[in-house]
Amino acid sequence: MPLPAPPDPLAQAEALVRREPPRPAPRRVLGWPRALARRAVLWVLRPYTVPQHELDERLVAALRAEREALARTRDALDEVEGRLGQRIDRLDGLARDLIAALEVQRRRSANVEEVAGRLGELYALPYLAGEPFEQFETEAAGRVTGFRRPPVSGSGSPYSAFQEIFRGPAERVIEGQRPYLELVRDHAPVLDLGSGRGEFLALLGQAGIEARGVERDPGMLRLARERGVDVVEADALAYLRDLEDSSVGCVFSAQVLEHLGADALVGLVELARARLRPGGLFVAETVNPHRLASLKNFWTDPTHHHPLFPETLLALCAGCGYPEAYVFAPGEPVFEEARFRAPVYAIVATA
Repeated sequence: MPLPAPPDPLAQAEALVRREPPRPAPRRVLGWPRALARRAVLWVLRPYTVPQHELDERLVAALRAEREALARTRDALDEVEGRLGQRIDRLDGLARDLIAALEVQRRRSANVEEVAGRLGELYALPYLAGEPFEQFETEAAGRVTGFRRPPVSGSGSPYSAFQEIFRGPAERVIEGQRPYLELVRDHAPVLDLGSGRGEFLALLGQAGIEARGVERDPGMLRLARERGVDVVEADALAYLRDLEDSSVGCVFSAQVLEHLGADALVGLVELARARLRPGGLFVAETVNPHRLASLKNFWTDPTHHHPLFPETLLALCAGCGYPEAYVFAPGEPVFEEARFRAPVYAIVATA
């Protein structure tokens, strides 16, 4: 059962003031002495009771006016609240529209930056160690780019001279190959095919990892032996054919696969799997053709056959019987984020 509503104080006050002020009682036949006394008292008190009654009426009227004013104020506040709610809704819609517009602008800016980056890669020059070439004036051809003195020593081989210009100093190569060190540490002995100037062999030797290199270019071979590493002069595939099965822990190569034709490439991948111990690693670094600037650099080497996409090498390793393989970009934590910016990538396949 619901409780009764509490009485309204203003209604009670109005009921009280509606009562007539006390007046002298009429004459009565019975008890006239008491009536006379009561009449006398009321006449004496009348100067006080009548003004009080008028004061009460004024107070009630003031309370009534105050309540009406409060009611009008409440109505006005309700109206203001409604208008504020509408404005808040409009502001909320404008804020959503602004956020959406900012997101569109952000995406457009990102697209502009991406396009600018792609254009920058299209116009990028191939990597050159130092400044081997210069601009100078000629009478016959105007201002040209070239050299007026050999930028590299000719005491090695043409290809070793080429490597000095386009691959850079040994320190640069070592830093680029340092991420492979922990990868191959537990897979000795390491066989470095196409070991070049011996940078990775030197890095392995400093880490106490048993390793041997295979190189056929005489100029590169001389530079590697000057570095004091263990390297033999041989063709990579021929050397692999002469090894016993399961005789090495890791077959490594850097910037080698792209020099091979299709048959030689398949042969090297298959031979590497056969010569690896169970759980051994085939690790091969190559140029990342997903990056436009790297794809341009790829064709600076006249001995390159064709670029190899990561997906191509993964499929090749799967077809050659490796149970698992993956690709990564050295120095990058997430390959998919580096797919279009990393200059090189490596495939790692487990035998």
